[in-house]
Amino acid sequence: MGSSPTGPTQGKRALLEGRLGELARTTEAEARYRDLRVKQVKEERLANQRRWEDAMERARTAYREDYERRHFLALADRWAEATKLRAFITAMTARSEDAGAEWTAEVDATIARAATLADSLDPTTRPAAVMCEVPEPKPDDLKPFLGGLSAYGASSRW
Repeated sequence: MGSSPTGPTQGKRALLEGRLGELARTTEAEARYRDLRVKQVKEERLANQRRWEDAMERARTAYREDYERRHFLALADRWAEATKLRAFITAMTARSEDAGAEWTAEVDATIARAATLADSLDPTTRPAAVMCEVPEPKPDDLKPFLGGLSAYGASSRW
């Protein structure tokens, strides 16, 4: 009945080598998966960074356009006020010719002050007033134009 001293040991050894080989393959597969996942995460971060940079550029453009729109509409409002005031001054001046004695130097002085006011309101009398210098936007200035993205970075949250 003698079994060979190498028989059962050989079987155990073969079983152990098989398990070690399987463990090595599993470890290698896990390492490849981790490496792949790290690469994917890096690529996702780079893509997010690019999307954020593109969104920031669009937000800066939208901010500039909105700022200029508000600037020019405010100028148009001032011009409309000045135009309306000048129409009133023209009517008053035409009326003064028919007014006679009731028209006084004080009324003329008041009309002259109104004309000065109209000139001060009218941006077309001062070309520099029409110029629009858009300030560099702060991050919070860009929030309305970012569609929910953070103005503080690709990985930042509101």
